[in-house]
Amino acid sequence: MMRLWLSKNAAASLRDQLGTQLTLGIISGDLQPGEKLPSVRELARRYKIHSNTVSAAYRDVETRGWLKVRKGSGVYVQDVRHTAEKSSLDELIERFLENTRQQGFSAAEVRVGLSRVLGAAPVRQIMLIEPEPELSEILAAELRQNIALPVTAGALEGAAAVALMSRAHALPPGVPHHLLRMRSVPEYLQGQARPAPDALIGVASSSPEILRRVRTILAAAGLDPEALAFRDARETGWRRGLNACQFVITDVVTARRLPVKCTARVFRVISDTSIAELRRFLELVTDQKVS
Repeated sequence: MMRLWLSKNAAASLRDQLGTQLTLGIISGDLQPGEKLPSVRELARRYKIHSNTVSAAYRDVETRGWLKVRKGSGVYVQDVRHTAEKSSLDELIERFLENTRQQGFSAAEVRVGLSRVLGAAPVRQIMLIEPEPELSEILAAELRQNIALPVTAGALEGAAAVALMSRAHALPPGVPHHLLRMRSVPEYLQGQARPAPDALIGVASSSPEILRRVRTILAAAGLDPEALAFRDARETGWRRGLNACQFVITDVVTARRLPVKCTARVFRVISDTSIAELRRFLELVTDQKVS
């Protein structure tokens, strides 16, 4: 079981903190498909919280399709790969690609073989699937920093679709696709020095989803809500007062718009592991330079 950070003095409820961290753990891969989670009573005792809180958080995550409760057995992590409702053909293709890797075939050899048999055109661009416009812009910026292929939000021809795990249902049928993992809570907090007790910390982003997740993560880390200055970069005057902050937690897009004297700590959405997985996937479907 991954480590959890819960704060009883945070603005976000313990139920929300626990549910968000469990969901991030599953999406990021910290919690593996089929992994059994602690019982409600055990988790409540471990973190000294009410069992009803744990039960409600488990229920929230189960409702979103990330957990499976088996009566008489326990709570288990769902295989998020099935959230895309893959057909048997998709599963056969995934097993084929995994077998080629195990047999030692290179990505180039597999691509040449598939092109020869199917006459398939290689992928030349990435089509990003993300309904929130602000988050879409941020994800596209992160992808462009790590992947050489063009990133678009519209074209289908010659494109491979990518989306966050939670958007798997929105993937277009019949298009090569890859699901992205978000950074887990431990990834966000690892190596971060704890600010001084009297330090004012800014949080700025145009994405409601990022603002919500950062709020939960900082609450879980036990930071005083009074020491946090949240700014929605879509609003007029959002930069006001940020120069007084020790540093500002922000995304890759909003970081470019901060006041000059601000110290930025960039909050990256896509995990490093997921970027590496995406590169391996693209090597199979394109003849272009990936990174």
